[in-house]
Amino acid sequence: MSAFVQISQAAIKTHRSKKLDALQNVVVNLALGKKVDDIALQMLLDTIDHLNELQLAMLAVAAAPGERINNERVVSIQELFRARIPSLQGNAYGVDPRLLVQRCFTDLGTAGLVFSDATQFETDGEYGLAYRPLVTDFGKLLLDLVSAPDA
Repeated sequence: MSAFVQISQAAIKTHRSKKLDALQNVVVNLALGKKVDDIALQMLLDTIDHLNELQLAMLAVAAAPGERINNERVVSIQELFRARIPSLQGNAYGVDPRLLVQRCFTDLGTAGLVFSDATQFETDGEYGLAYRPLVTDFGKLLLDLVSAPDA
């Protein structure tokens, strides 16, 4: 029951629709019987509470970056996120999007959700990207919890 109280408190603190959707998915996934250790769940809920919509979007992209964007190889974290997250194209946040990407990715690394040293992709010639994994097991668990349940 304490998980649902923690989720409710997190929902009360935000008006952002994507974050509210993520919290709703947590409730549905837990109600459907998704098993998560109590301590891990508490840590995940605390982490979700502190993430913003951009960080959640970046985490999702980091989990499935794809190989090419507009048939070109992506070679940096900056290129990856700016190409995959429309709000990072231009100046939608009122600050340089490169600074946002750097700060958000650092914060995701500090939270243990991504490997913070994964700042560059390695290319494998004509075949596109051979990237190191970007998302940690903790990050994968969080994404699984906030994702819409399987139909």
